[in-house]
Amino acid sequence: MSLPETNAAEPGQAGPNSSAGARLENLLARLRWQVGYYLLHFVEGDHQWGQMRYTAILAVILIFVVISRLFEPITSLPLFDWVIDYLGLRETIPAPALSLAAVVLSFFTRQVLRHAIPVVLGVLVALYYGAAYIRELLELPNLQQALKYLTATLFGNGYPRMEINEGRVGVADPETNPMLKIGGPGWVDIKIGNAALFERVVGPSSVLGAGSHFLRRFETLREAFDLREIERVRDGVKMMTKDGVPIVMHDMRARFRVRARELRTESNPYPVMTGAIRKAAYSRKVTAKGLEVWSDMVASAVRGTIGDWIAHRRMDELIAPPRDGNKPEEAAPPPYRQALHELFKHKNTRQKFAEMGAEIIWVSVGHLRPDPDVDPELDPDADATGHDKIHAQLIDTWKSTHAAQAQDEITDARAYGRWLNDTARAETEVKLIIALTTGLRDARAGAPPLDDRLADRLLEVVTGIRLREPQTQGTPQNVLLALNSLLQEGEPPRVDLLPGK
Repeated sequence: MSLPETNAAEPGQAGPNSSAGARLENLLARLRWQVGYYLLHFVEGDHQWGQMRYTAILAVILIFVVISRLFEPITSLPLFDWVIDYLGLRETIPAPALSLAAVVLSFFTRQVLRHAIPVVLGVLVALYYGAAYIRELLELPNLQQALKYLTATLFGNGYPRMEINEGRVGVADPETNPMLKIGGPGWVDIKIGNAALFERVVGPSSVLGAGSHFLRRFETLREAFDLREIERVRDGVKMMTKDGVPIVMHDMRARFRVRARELRTESNPYPVMTGAIRKAAYSRKVTAKGLEVWSDMVASAVRGTIGDWIAHRRMDELIAPPRDGNKPEEAAPPPYRQALHELFKHKNTRQKFAEMGAEIIWVSVGHLRPDPDVDPELDPDADATGHDKIHAQLIDTWKSTHAAQAQDEITDARAYGRWLNDTARAETEVKLIIALTTGLRDARAGAPPLDDRLADRLLEVVTGIRLREPQTQGTPQNVLLALNSLLQEGEPPRVDLLPGK
């Protein structure tokens, strides 16, 4: 039994019907895409699309004129006949040419042109009400600005221009130029050393550098930046140290610029970094006066960084006290200018300013001094150096350290002297007891009488002269002279604590 034949194609092969259907489907899909593309750009396209819309309006008007000519019977052209007869051209120009000229001129008669009035009037009314709507919607100062924006958008000619130079935006006629209030379509000329961030309704659209650029419809300028180095100077900046001393920093200078990843070369001296421009535009704060200026924000951040660094240090670490010549020299901390220079080179500090889209080139600070405003009794016109209370308090603080050290030395010396006095007295008493004991022993051994022996030992201890020794000159006369000198001087007797000296 044989199977019926079929026209099914083998796997991997397309039959003729399927191939034709695929081509037709592709053709229809491409046709739909082309129609959608042309319709979309015909509605919102710029440049040549605006010219196409202008041409389409003229074509509609022309069609109205042609159709109206077909339905308007023109029997004669009096003005044309009078000119031909007056110039005597009827005999010289062939009749077909005159007939053709009459047909062409018949399109410009009042009977025909009146049919174009509704179209022209409709276009003018539409432009008027469209401009009035844009003016009310965007709160424009006048109707002329809205009308200029609408005609430039519809017909693609007469685009307004805007210029960005030194971080500032300018237009030729602010009263009629819609670029500042509405935005594109239009041209923007960005001078070298500048960059700008543009937005559309849904968010940021582009970051543009030097050159001439076309802005699309409703593409507005968000912020313009000067890529050159910016320097800010602040004087009399008040801060507070860790130990609560208010100080004033004079001549604080900061130089910075918009961050750039690429190196600045002669061919590209101002490279634009899209991320840095966006961070600089969107990281600003809103103050009571409005949106903060980016350069002022960076300068305030520099001031805050220095203030935070000072707030973690005592006054003596910033303004060191005078050196004590009696103490060994210690390793002094680096000067605060050098320390601040290293602070702004640190990775964390650079990252902090990178979040603002800024790159710190250098920071310089002047001298620090205590805040003279804390002394209300000081004359504002007088020189506050050395006269305000904080200066006096610093001097007293530095003096108190040395005074405390001196008092410690004096106390130690007095204590040591008292210890020496007590020790000498104890040793003297011991020697006296030993001398008396020796005298008693000598008296018992048959020596001189007890009273004489005790008296001799007592004199020996008091005067330091040994009696009854053959090697000394201890005569009663010498003893009396020694006692007399001690009584006249009024000093305690000298005691030899170390034998043999």
